[in-house]
Amino acid sequence: MSNRLQLPIIEILKDGKYYRLDWDDHNSEADRVLYEKKDSLEGYIEGYFDALENNKGRIVCLASNTGTIKKLTKENAEKLKSMLERILYPIVTARYKKIQYLENLPEVKVQRKREGS
Repeated sequence: MSNRLQLPIIEILKDGKYYRLDWDDHNSEADRVLYEKKDSLEGYIEGYFDALENNKGRIVCLASNTGTIKKLTKENAEKLKSMLERILYPIVTARYKKIQYLENLPEVKVQRKREGS
C-alpha cells in the first residue's frame, strides 16, 4: 500500500463549446471502498446530475470510481465537481486512515516481523 493518501482525480476539461467532467480513482487499497459503496454512490451521482438546472449534459460513463459526463455548462461542471469532492474524498480518506491504523497495530507489526517484511 502507498504510504500516502491518493484521492480520486476529478477534473473539468473544455470540450468545444461545452465542458466535460472526468473522475478516476488510483486503484489503491483505500479506493476499494468506492466499489463497496457502488450502488449508493452511483445513485447519488445520477440523482444529483438529473437535478441540475439547464442540464443538457450526457453521461458517457458512470461508476462510483470512474466516470465521464459531457456537454455540461461550466456552472454545472463546477457543481458536479464540487459534489464529487464532497462525497468521494471523505470516504476514501476515512478508509485510508482505517488501513493505516490497522497496519500499525502491535500484533500486525509482530506478524510482519515474523514474516520478514
